[in-house]
Amino acid sequence: MIDSEDELLISTSNRKHSGRPKNEVWQYFNTIPADSTNGKKDLHSGAACKFCKQKWSRGKTSEMIAHLVLQCSKPPPPEVRTLYLEILNNGSFDDNDDDNSSKRSKPYKQSKITNHVERLTIRIRLTVTDNKQRRCSRVFTKFFVTCEVPLWIVENPFFIDYSKELCPGFQVPKRTILSTTMINVETATVIAKMKKKLSNETNLTLGIVLFDFLIN
Repeated sequence: MIDSEDELLISTSNRKHSGRPKNEVWQYFNTIPADSTNGKKDLHSGAACKFCKQKWSRGKTSEMIAHLVLQCSKPPPPEVRTLYLEILNNGSFDDNDDDNSSKRSKPYKQSKITNHVERLTIRIRLTVTDNKQRRCSRVFTKFFVTCEVPLWIVENPFFIDYSKELCPGFQVPKRTILSTTMINVETATVIAKMKKKLSNETNLTLGIVLFDFLIN
């Protein structure tokens, strides 16, 4: 005989998950069940690296890929790192694919056709292509890193206005995105270029030069 608790577990396990499937990078991470505290349920699963056991309360594709390529203390196989170095370098990932939860749709309200035309006109004028957004983001990151500009400036309203005047359609990133995803992408780009350049060289010798006069 199945009691009510067993019926609930069966019902939960048989329930189909809606939304997009998780990114393939999850095969290198153990899934940590979504937490539920203070009566609020977090629908996003946590992650734990299968190699070094590092954990995240919420698994994000960009952070997980960057971890495998740049940060894992017990690096995965070379072919795995090479694959995700290329993916990180190209920026061909999307954090939205981590969200397997269905979003509640807002109540539908009929609006006038003129409102749709006005919104569409504004959207076309303020939209940039994904390629241009990516190029702008990389130049944006290089500016902050090479000029050692404090990252908090990216959220300053005056700086945002300045960026929008230069390129109205450019989506100015948040400081957390700039300090993690965007810098990780640029780091991967530099590493990929170095690996490509070194692969075309022969008879290389690794040496260390000490400049005593700089110390004394």
